[in-house]
Amino acid sequence: MPGAKRSTRPSTFIILILLVIGLIIAVAVTISYYRTTTQPSATTVQLYSPPGRVIEQLPITTVVSNQLLNLVQPYPQEYATQQAGSADSYPEPITPIALQASNTRLGNSVIITWSIPIDQTVSGIELYRSTKPKAHDTIVAELSADTSEYLDTEVTSTTTYYYSARSYRTINDGVVYSDFTETIAVTPADDTPPPPPTDVRVERKPAAPNILIVHWTKVETDAIVSYRVYRSITVGEVGALLAEVEPDYTQLEDTTATPAQMYYYTVTAVDTAGHESTQQLPVAPIGNANPFVVKSS
Repeated sequence: MPGAKRSTRPSTFIILILLVIGLIIAVAVTISYYRTTTQPSATTVQLYSPPGRVIEQLPITTVVSNQLLNLVQPYPQEYATQQAGSADSYPEPITPIALQASNTRLGNSVIITWSIPIDQTVSGIELYRSTKPKAHDTIVAELSADTSEYLDTEVTSTTTYYYSARSYRTINDGVVYSDFTETIAVTPADDTPPPPPTDVRVERKPAAPNILIVHWTKVETDAIVSYRVYRSITVGEVGALLAEVEPDYTQLEDTTATPAQMYYYTVTAVDTAGHESTQQLPVAPIGNANPFVVKSS
């Protein structure tokens, strides 16, 4: 009909269809791009170095990006190693070091110690002793290479001794010696008291009950020169010296006891250096309630 307007509905419908088609194409392109840039592994993903060696295997849940694969190091992490070593002093052996001599506090022995530096080869050690400074008079001992101490019992108390040492190495049926160590001095001294006598007990003399007999067991050492017997009327106190007897004695008769008075006795040992043993508290014998009482007849 002349002058009538055309309808716009068909053109609008076409535009909507085109938009939907474009959206579908965009989604399809996006999905295609995602599949080309990422790859989920069905079981595991293996990473390879250039020679074809597997350097890592990732678990099934891992999704590996192509960009990540490009950043992986081609070789596993490695570290440098370090090892210690020292040159031997061949052919002359090393001189012993850290030589020391210690008093054992018994007056009749000295302990000598030393060391050999690590990785140094020696066949043995010679230890020297002298009563003169810086002298190498007597070989005290010839010791194996793995020995680092020696107990010298051939010494006298209050005498000063000087020790030195050297190592040696056996080569082609010959012997090569090191230099001597510095000389060290030591004076053995007895500053240790002897052990006290044991089994101290008291009884009345059968034929004279007004006399008390003190018994003890002697100390098993040749260094004892006497025994001292103390008497007290107060338990826990040593009291006054009653008598000092020869080392062969193991009992003493107390003839000065007062009847009906309780007495407490302590016995000590004295050695050649004049040291006295600990003053031990007396122990009453079992089965006698009043072992120290002297009763008049």
